[in-house]
Amino acid sequence: VLPDVRIDQPGRSTSIDAAINLLDDAARAHLRDGKGLYWIEAASAGGGDSRMGVLLPEKKLAARTRLEVYTSTTTGGNPTGSDRIELARRVFYMAVLGDSAMWGNGLLEEDKFSYLTARRIERALNVRVIRDVRAVSGGTIVPHDEDGLCTTNCSGEYPQYFTSITLQAQALGSPELFDLVLLDGCGNDISLEATLTSVDNTELIRERGDAFCFAEMANLLIRVRALAPDAPIVVTGYFPFLSLNSDLSEVGTWAVSNDIDLGPIDDLEPALQAFVDNSQAFHDATSSGLAAAVELVAGLDDGDPPIAYVDPGFGPENATFARDAWLWGLTDDLTIARQLDITLDLFPEDPVLDERIDNCARPDVAPNFIACVYASVGHPNPTGARAYADAIATALADIGLLPETSADR
Repeated sequence: VLPDVRIDQPGRSTSIDAAINLLDDAARAHLRDGKGLYWIEAASAGGGDSRMGVLLPEKKLAARTRLEVYTSTTTGGNPTGSDRIELARRVFYMAVLGDSAMWGNGLLEEDKFSYLTARRIERALNVRVIRDVRAVSGGTIVPHDEDGLCTTNCSGEYPQYFTSITLQAQALGSPELFDLVLLDGCGNDISLEATLTSVDNTELIRERGDAFCFAEMANLLIRVRALAPDAPIVVTGYFPFLSLNSDLSEVGTWAVSNDIDLGPIDDLEPALQAFVDNSQAFHDATSSGLAAAVELVAGLDDGDPPIAYVDPGFGPENATFARDAWLWGLTDDLTIARQLDITLDLFPEDPVLDERIDNCARPDVAPNFIACVYASVGHPNPTGARAYADAIATALADIGLLPETSADR
């Protein structure tokens, strides 16, 4: 219980500095002991609201500290009508822009790599990180005819608008105050259909990588740098969706759920090889294009504040449907499938599935219900998200935003 230190001054004009000067020796000793104080300043003679002041020792303020306020007490002495005010020595603002990989399809909030990155920054710098998450599933760099901003019942998992990353950046409130921008993009500009097809599209994917991952990303980075001139930018890369380690039967189910034509073939072997070749071309094109865009824009102003490219480091063994997958796959639990009358053998395995099903059925959300339900597949699972967070932490240490020792926590 905090002591009631009353100040016999016209309360409504008493500043914090004045209040501190009026503290007696006992109150100052109380503060030195690490305990807090509060006082109530009475309303002026003309009536009106009174004011309460709270004084806390700075060492009591951790990265996340709550001041709990109660409006009344019951006869038994138990407080009711509570509210909470969060206190922090310093607030660190982080923008999260991009597509479904950055949003974290299928992941619980505490498993998303932007969340894990925020917690690591809080522990290392003793700050309170505020994330402004604008990333949405389906987000492209290039604006499009149906571009728009969601205002009610919004979620990046099942968006009402496939908001372009360019518009996401423009919609940030007070971007000049941001301390870090996490950003990805160009995967949807290349398109899933170009990658997951039984046709060899490697040349097309390379061309789109040059156009979107390099040229359009460079333009986007220049815009973001102009909007948030003091914020370091971390651009995260992608991964091979599929590899020769991927299970054939699960690939087929995923392809059907996304209306992907497997072609006139008797088995999946040729299709899988095309998928693998296209997936590797996708990873190569996105990695080289994004890294080159970062290098180009960083060189325009000597990299101050810095821009870094991060490859999450997924290998063939971590592809979708592989034994050590770092990406969401499918399960043979058909209970929900039967309830929804979905005639597929396998179903998404992520913990957000029930929520996604409910929302995918909304008329304002998904033009393709089945594709919306399967939207988690091929995105980082908790293990993959931790790999992203580790790679981001290493990059933040390399650019000096985090101490070197925090990168391996």
